[in-house]
Amino acid sequence: MTDAETGYTPVPDILIRSQNRLQLSATEMVVLLNILLHWWKPEEWPFPRISTISKRMGIGRRTVERAIRSLQEKDLLTHLRSESIDGGPSIRRFDLSGLVNTLEQFVEESERFKSKQDK
Repeated sequence: MTDAETGYTPVPDILIRSQNRLQLSATEMVVLLNILLHWWKPEEWPFPRISTISKRMGIGRRTVERAIRSLQEKDLLTHLRSESIDGGPSIRRFDLSGLVNTLEQFVEESERFKSKQDK
């Protein structure tokens, strides 16, 4: 196995704890986790191929596309237009700022609630 196959992906606890609040199906959650797996640098949005996610999950490409469309409708991600990097193959990045902003709001709400209980 290579380092990439044996690494790990940090997942915020608030994402897992908020799955129901975010109204994420199990398929949407795992698709999202697969996208997060490719987010190595905060300033560079990930760009896994839909076919890669499909193969990993053992589901059809259309099922992954439906999950991505649903995640976009929930304003958790945006599947950006195709681009070419240094004349290489075309890629489509996933902008996760919606997810980040939503989770940050949930954390702030949680902290305000805890601070009220402590008083």
